[in-house]
Amino acid sequence: MRVFAAGTKFTASDVFNVSAPASHATNTFCGELDYAQKNVTVNAVSGQTYRFSEWPVSYNIDEYVGVVSYKTGSLSVNAGNYGVVYNININNASGKRIKITPDWTVQGRTKASIIYSLNGGPWRVGSIITTGSCWYISLGDNSTANFKYILPGGNHGNFDVSFD
Repeated sequence: MRVFAAGTKFTASDVFNVSAPASHATNTFCGELDYAQKNVTVNAVSGQTYRFSEWPVSYNIDEYVGVVSYKTGSLSVNAGNYGVVYNININNASGKRIKITPDWTVQGRTKASIIYSLNGGPWRVGSIITTGSCWYISLGDNSTANFKYILPGGNHGNFDVSFD
């Protein structure tokens, strides 16, 4: 998978020097999106769960809008929004932890990984977790927090986000 963000004045051919692009693979997205980031604001309320990076598309009909074009025969959406930054602004964050739980009921899922940034800090690679596990990350002492993550390729989508 090749993902790039270069603004509207560049194209993939400006960024990547590939003489003959590979043909699409069945059941994968091969195209161009008109967004590089999904933005959302949530409240860190115990018991409230938010689902992100959903797949199949029938789970969330609005999450995949914005496909500019795609190769014939490939998926018409970027399943799970692989490579897209999820920018989550969190209210009532003071003293809380964000809990990210992959949907372990997805057939074939035995491991999961995540890349994330908290409160404008560096991007980090979360540990690879296995069936039944989750990630807990402290949000700090401020009333608001910002959590960004990217779903790397090789994962299934469906990440549940909650707070405690």
